[in-house]
Amino acid sequence: VHWRHVPTKQNPADQVSRGCNVDELNNSIWFGGPQFLLEDPALWPINTHFQLSPENEALEKKKNAVTFSANVKDNTIMELIEKFSSHQMLLRVVAYLLRWIRRPKMPTVGRALTADELNLSFLKIVQVIQHSEFASEIQKLTKGTTLPANLQKLNPFLHEYSDMSLSFKLVRVGG
Repeated sequence: VHWRHVPTKQNPADQVSRGCNVDELNNSIWFGGPQFLLEDPALWPINTHFQLSPENEALEKKKNAVTFSANVKDNTIMELIEKFSSHQMLLRVVAYLLRWIRRPKMPTVGRALTADELNLSFLKIVQVIQHSEFASEIQKLTKGTTLPANLQKLNPFLHEYSDMSLSFKLVRVGG
């Protein structure tokens, strides 16, 4: 890749950024670009103020793979629960947060929240509250130890919700 200089008088971006009226824009390089682009690249203007040194050109090119992994912590959602007084607003914010986290797996641009996304948001909010308020009971269910008698009557069990990028357990009753 070689960087080239475009003189300001021939640079369409410079012309527009300085301001011009419609007639000047219609009769300009804005739509066709500078004339030198139609010529042989050897004849293109050279910037004498900035030249790449040979050692800069010879720098080793490295390709780096970047992986981004996002994880919604329950305390993040708990903070949102405490922040929003509107259930509807909380539901939508968590749905967008979950969509953002699942973005590599699902197209997200330019579409409204779906019923499935709102349902997932609701389930995640319930799960966070359950794990906050019933931590010891959930631990007993996980280990298979005895629950208090008043809860045993409800016949609680852990139901695992899982999809391609998100999984969590909800306490269900009556099972």
